[in-house]
Amino acid sequence: MERKLDRRLLVGMARNVRYIPHIPLNIKNWPTYLLYYLGLKKGGATYFFRNGTTLTDKEGTASGTIAVVFVRKQYGLIPKGSTIVEIGANVGTFALYAAAADADVRLYSYEPIRENFEVLLNNITANGFQERIKAFNVGVAGKSGIREFYLGSSPEHSFVTNDESVRGVEVECVSLRDVLESNHLEKVDLLKINAEGAEYEILYSTPRECFDRIEEIRMEYHGHHLDKCDLAHLKAFLEQCGYVTTHLYRHTHDEGFIWLKKRHCRDEAGPKAGTRPTSGV
Repeated sequence: MERKLDRRLLVGMARNVRYIPHIPLNIKNWPTYLLYYLGLKKGGATYFFRNGTTLTDKEGTASGTIAVVFVRKQYGLIPKGSTIVEIGANVGTFALYAAAADADVRLYSYEPIRENFEVLLNNITANGFQERIKAFNVGVAGKSGIREFYLGSSPEHSFVTNDESVRGVEVECVSLRDVLESNHLEKVDLLKINAEGAEYEILYSTPRECFDRIEEIRMEYHGHHLDKCDLAHLKAFLEQCGYVTTHLYRHTHDEGFIWLKKRHCRDEAGPKAGTRPTSGV
């Protein structure tokens, strides 16, 4: 997403002024990062993180995602030895963050856009994570097949759009059930989702027995115009599947972050598994 130094961004920065010290604590070349975050510099960039990882962003649009993952830790801390399925990998910001957390973490990361996927692969290789992050140039949707994927400003690509002028491309898709079966995953410690509105069809179409294999879900939710595509219906559905909410942050009226754990293990980690997220743009 292109950063613009407008009133919305300035208000968001004011609300998150306490996180300014966290930027240099997490990013070595933080002055460069701030130029991109404030929209004062454009084009590709490479970021060097204190956890030892390096991320190259060819479009110069990853600064907002970096703030979410590394600075404000909206997806929390990563439990040791986790098996993670990631829907919406983009260029690898979360994948690198998670893989660096522990040598025994394993990720299955899905990204449908070829250009993003190629950058994702390069970032995985540059950090030596080829054995720990398995990447797929495939989208995850309600069912397998070819779907039209609408190209907004990266990383805001989605299967869902209200803008008929947005260009679409055809991408190959699989269901969440396909992901579990094809990778022979009997247990997933964490399902991370940022699907820009497709999270509803992905989850609603997943058979109940698949959720029995998934211990925790941490996701960004986005409300939109389709039926039952809002937080209330999403929470109700996942509660019926055996989950309890351990963290909820509303960024706007219809967007935010939610973490859910299976009821039998909610006391093992719950909110303690990560840092409490806060708002931001």
